[in-house]
Amino acid sequence: MSRLQRLLILGLVMVVGFQPFSMVAHAQPGEQTLIQYNTPVIVTLPPGQTVHRVFEVRQGDGFDIRLTRLSDYTYTAVLLDPLQQATPLPLDADGNSLFTVAGAPQSGQYALVLQSESVQGELLILVSSTSQSAVPLAVGATEVTLGTDSVRFSLEPPELAGEMQLSIGLVGPTDSSALPSFALIEVRYGQ
Repeated sequence: MSRLQRLLILGLVMVVGFQPFSMVAHAQPGEQTLIQYNTPVIVTLPPGQTVHRVFEVRQGDGFDIRLTRLSDYTYTAVLLDPLQQATPLPLDADGNSLFTVAGAPQSGQYALVLQSESVQGELLILVSSTSQSAVPLAVGATEVTLGTDSVRFSLEPPELAGEMQLSIGLVGPTDSSALPSFALIEVRYGQ
């Protein structure tokens, strides 16, 4: 093995080996503002400037927003829903916030609007999903039992599968007052 190959392998091992230590991402100016669920992000709030961070929510999903001030400064935080209705986030005595939404009234992009008053500071943002994960459906006939709570299902097509269809057939009572209601919330095609 040549010296260059050894150096390349050592570099690769170091990059892969230190990956777990980079679980908190520092947002840089000009970076994409999309926040991923359950991924902490640290943002710098320049004095007097507004910083926006957005995240996607589906109707009925629950989520928590946790804001943790990392230094001593005063800031404001507002949550904008997809219809641009503003909700100021309450801050505790330490300048931190935990805001919970049990069920989002509509799907779309929610935005956090953050502003430091007079001193620059860093803020840790964590948006966590409180909704149940989608139950995966197997390709073929799968029978599910529906109760009174809403349930989300996902269907992953096998590799190289062509067109797929989802057909729903009711098993059991045919009285129209006993039929559950269905809503298709999201459809994704392709890669």
